[in-house]
Amino acid sequence: TAEGLEALCGGEPSAAVLEVQTRLALLFPHNTVARMSDMVLGDEVPPIVCNAPEAGESFEWHIDADPGDVPPSPWRDRHGMYYNREPGKPRLVSALVYLDDEWPLEWGGETLFLDPGSATGALVRPAPGRLILMDQDVTHRVSAPSPAAGR
Repeated sequence: TAEGLEALCGGEPSAAVLEVQTRLALLFPHNTVARMSDMVLGDEVPPIVCNAPEAGESFEWHIDADPGDVPPSPWRDRHGMYYNREPGKPRLVSALVYLDDEWPLEWGGETLFLDPGSATGALVRPAPGRLILMDQDVTHRVSAPSPAAGR
C-alpha cells in the first residue's frame, strides 16, 4: 500500500531498512555498506526509493544509477567520473526486497533483467523475503502484477 511504502521509505530510515543495511554489511565485511548520500545525485533524489507496480502499470527498461552520469557535485569532485565496478571506486548497487507474506505464481510481477549487448536476459519471480542485490547499472524492469494480486 502507499501507506506501507511511505512508512518504510519516508523520512529517516525505518528499523526494517536499517536491518537490511546491517545484514548486507555482515555479508560484505570488506565493503562499506551505506545508503546513497545526497552528495551523489543531489537532494532531489532520495537515497532509498520504494516503488511497486500495480495491476495495469508498465515499468520501462531502465538502470537505477550510473556513476558516469553523476551531475557536478562534491561526490564527483572526489571520485571523478568512472564506470561502476572500477577498482578502488565506490560501487553503486540496488537492493530489491520482496515484502509480501505470500505471492502465488499466477500473480505475476516478475523482475526482468536484460543484457543489452546480447539481447538475452533473466527473470526472477517474487517470493516472500527474497532479496536481489544488483549493480545499479544493470538494465531491468518490473512486470505489473495480475489483477488477481489485488494490487
